Formats: sequence, C-alpha cells, structure tokens
Amino acid sequence: MRQNLTGSRFSRLTVLGDCGRTTKNETIWRCLCDCGTQRDVRGSHLKSKNVQSCGCLARELTSIRMKFGAPLATTHGGRHKPEYMVWRNMRVRCSSPNDAAYPRYGGRGISVAAEWDDFAVFFRDMGPRPSPTHTLDRIDNDGPYCAANCRWATKRQQAENRRTTINTVVDGEMMCLKALARKNGLPYRQVHMRVTRLEWSIERTISTPIRTLIRGSK
Repeated sequence: MRQNLTGSRFSRLTVLGDCGRTTKNETIWRCLCDCGTQRDVRGSHLKSKNVQSCGCLARELTSIRMKFGAPLATTHGGRHKPEYMVWRNMRVRCSSPNDAAYPRYGGRGISVAAEWDDFAVFFRDMGPRPSPTHTLDRIDNDGPYCAANCRWATKRQQAENRRTTINTVVDGEMMCLKALARKNGLPYRQVHMRVTRLEWSIERTISTPIRTLIRGSK
C-alpha cells in the first residue's frame, strides 16, 4: 500500500501532495521548501534524504565555503548556528504564502534585501545573536529586512517597536511613550493620556508634575 506523505517533513521540504507518477509508477510529491520554492521530488529520494531542499541548501553551503573556507563551513554548517534559524524564518515569513506569519510580513509588502538571500552575508552584517532572548527586529516596521534597518533586540525593545506603538522625537532621539515615561519617572498611563487625549506637547507632558493633572488642570 502506498504511503501518503502529505504533510510530512524531510529536512527543509514539507510535502504538499501527490502530483504524479514516474514511468515506473513511483509517486512524485510536490514539496514546499523552507525558502518558499516548490519542487517535485520522488518519494524514494525524500525517504533516503538524497534531496533535502529545492537546491538552496547546496547553494548556501557552497557560498559559505567560498567565503569562509571549508573548516568554518563544516563547523558553521549554517543550520547548526542559532542565527541560521532566525535567517531562515525571516525568509519564509516574507516569501511563503503558506506560512502562518506571511500576512503580517510578505503579505503586507515586507521584503528581504537581495544580498540577504545568502546566509553568510546576513551573518556578516548582523553578527552573533547577543543572547537566546534577543530577536531580529526591524527598526522601521514598514521597512525591509536589511543591514541598515535591522538589529538584535530584547523583548522589551521589540514590544516598544510595534506598529501600534506611539513614537516621538526628544532631543533628536526617537523613543516610544513608554520609554519617555520611564526616562522621566512618570506613570505611562498619564503620559499616554496627556499626549493622545489631551493633545499636549511633549515638552508640556514631561515638564508638568503629575499632581497638576490629578487636580484637573490642563
């Protein structure tokens, strides 16, 4: 009985479904690579791991070897570094409509710089992730993934850089209202109300003592 491989994962390939037979009646499976490319692969090649990607894995490893030399490529291995998974997930959510996060990224026009199709370039530009809690963050949430617009950020920095976050410029420095409140020792709710509901200027917001607002004065 023929085994149904739909939904199964083989290295970078996820099987989408049966798409035909070979001349020897072997099933050919349509697969989606992690990079977003589709490829048709024989079932025997999937099971034996003769085919592990659409071809991108071999290209990446070749590129790494050319840039860093064989010893580093072997230990680097691309996939053995935590930064590799960050890079891979970044590309998938921007290029694969089948990815759950695609509507919030590729679906709204977020792209990856062409040079970052190469993991070695990404790693060169970003460097090692400072800690397991740091994530890849776009400084401009409507901008692309590229060296000039990305940083390793903490969860707090990420939260303060969401599209819904209100940012302002103080003394030439961009910061969100939470950071503004924290810097000036003010309750965030009061700062938010002054800026959004009362439409105070930033200068008035941070210079007026909280007790003035509590007494009802504007």
